[in-house]
Amino acid sequence: MGFIKNTTSSALSLMLLMLISTPNQADVNVTFTVPQRDLQAREVFEVPVYLTDGAVNVTSYALRMRFSNNVVKVIDVTGGNFPGFNNNPTTDRNGFDSGVIDFTANNQGFLNTPNMYEVARVRFEVIGFPGARGEVDVELSPNGGIVNKSDFTLEPVNLSPTGNIAIDDQGRVNQAPVANAGADISISLGEIASMSGEGSNDPDNYPAPLTYQWSVSAVPADSSIANSDIVNADQAVAQLMPDVAGQYTVQVLVSDGVDVAIDEAIVTAVSNGLPGGPTNIMARAKGRHVNVVWDAVDNANTYSVYRRLDAEAEFVEIGASTNTVFVDNIPGQSQLAEYYVVSENENGESAPSDTVQVTVSTGRRLRR
Repeated sequence: MGFIKNTTSSALSLMLLMLISTPNQADVNVTFTVPQRDLQAREVFEVPVYLTDGAVNVTSYALRMRFSNNVVKVIDVTGGNFPGFNNNPTTDRNGFDSGVIDFTANNQGFLNTPNMYEVARVRFEVIGFPGARGEVDVELSPNGGIVNKSDFTLEPVNLSPTGNIAIDDQGRVNQAPVANAGADISISLGEIASMSGEGSNDPDNYPAPLTYQWSVSAVPADSSIANSDIVNADQAVAQLMPDVAGQYTVQVLVSDGVDVAIDEAIVTAVSNGLPGGPTNIMARAKGRHVNVVWDAVDNANTYSVYRRLDAEAEFVEIGASTNTVFVDNIPGQSQLAEYYVVSENENGESAPSDTVQVTVSTGRRLRR
């Protein structure tokens, strides 16, 4: 597998990492860096290749590097500064202009390797004309190797571009944007989280204005939140209302039209201690009396009952109960009553329950 790690240092370089899986051995890391700065046409730059092999010792390697030959070409491949691999690797110079080079080398007997060491350096020259655009899609692919006399192989990987070189009229190279999803957020359940990517930036404001795309990468096990629940997902500032208590991981992807960057933030929704709203509310009339019942609510101490006798009127609180039954006496000649219930505890009250209607007898008998 492979991934790109964007650094935020002033050097503005990218580091790529691949894990070499070795039988019964620790992972061997292959990394290389490509400069991300202003490059001039015809400029020469070097890409160092490193190994990190932990407790094992690499005795040979074979790697393939791909690159965009419409923008850069390889001038040379030399050994690294580690004595075991300071001899020039074996490579086919015919591939220097083709976009693909293979190189391999044997450890010259220095098997007591440090934690991380340089095994090769690849020199490139920028050949794109001012105004030309193209990707420096540098990629390392496995051809095999030996670790402690055990063969190792790698699954082929397709790494994202290390840096898309776009040479403008001033010989400028596109610099990747920097994503910033903002600080982690903690809200009470039922509130809306406002996520801000306004801290993202494009160092060279080139070649196009930044675009934003928010997504959700992790939610609590019992949550049904999806990317479609994010409001203004394509804006710098987006909103999300969690549906259950827990942690939600949100990501913002920013793009300048050539390069992209991703950052994430954590939205934590905490229970505010309020009781849930009553459910399964029912009302049954007997004469001018109405029994209103509902299901019990965990952590509710009391229930307030609201009623209106006219569909155009406002609901009015008519009483409270410490259990799940309330008996109402309908005044006057009203024939329709509508109710809802709110549960309460020391932290406050819940949202209202659903409403329920009941028809009430007028008390008169019709004669035949």
